[in-house]
Amino acid sequence: MSDVLIACRGLIILVFAVAVAGKARNAAAFASFEASVRALKVAPRPMTRPLAVAVVAGELAVPPLLAFPATVVAGFAVAAVLLVAFLAAIVSALRRGTAATCRCFGVSEAPFAWRHVVRNALLTSVAVTGIVCAATGGPSPVHPAGAAVSIAVAAFLAFLVVIMDELAALFGPVARRS
Repeated sequence: MSDVLIACRGLIILVFAVAVAGKARNAAAFASFEASVRALKVAPRPMTRPLAVAVVAGELAVPPLLAFPATVVAGFAVAAVLLVAFLAAIVSALRRGTAATCRCFGVSEAPFAWRHVVRNALLTSVAVTGIVCAATGGPSPVHPAGAAVSIAVAAFLAFLVVIMDELAALFGPVARRS
């Protein structure tokens, strides 16, 4: 169980750290993220900036909470709440046909699609798995090889999550020219 917990912690820490870094790296990146939040139409226009700041602050809280055993359940809980909120916003935007870009990691200009729902649902399941593992398993010895594999798997999965839009563009359908 400790290897699963290590993998869950590593994946969520990396994904949230990259998300914060992408959105908060400079004023232009944050402005792009704020514009994406505005385009989602999940809050009145005057609330767009405070909502964008709250999202980044929430994402910023997750990695340190997950870094320490005493706060790991809280870290997974914050991550799960954020991911469910993201899911709701994306599904709502897709159902309304709202054109908004995914600035989840600050760089992609890909429009939101159902793959973003799947990604966030999977990340939510990782956070919930982390809560279950952390809450039900007591301290257990960590085998170095198992921990290394868990960290490697978490890093690889985080990489795939972060570059998902680029992978979709690379392997997705090719637009035909008339």
